[in-house]
Amino acid sequence: MQTCFRKGLVVHTTDLSKPWEDFAHLMVLDLSNCQLTEPDFVQLSQLDELRVLNLSGSNISDQTIKHLHRLKSITAIYLQKTNLSRRALTRLRDHLPCCAVIA
Repeated sequence: MQTCFRKGLVVHTTDLSKPWEDFAHLMVLDLSNCQLTEPDFVQLSQLDELRVLNLSGSNISDQTIKHLHRLKSITAIYLQKTNLSRRALTRLRDHLPCCAVIA
């Protein structure tokens, strides 16, 4: 079952089969409870206009979180219910000092 609905520049989706270019101008993206691949995280890091990202319940790891360091316009990242270490969260906060990292 595909779940994807758009309202303005907000997308809630579990279907990542669309080209990432379709998401280029997003400001809010909810990928909670999604199983993302390494290439997904690489593509995600290229969403230059993204302000709010929800990855709660996703499979983000200490290895893949490094891709989020590139999101310089981000103001909030939700990472509840993930297996991230305190060290990885601290590094993310250090790289994105103007971003609220909610874990």
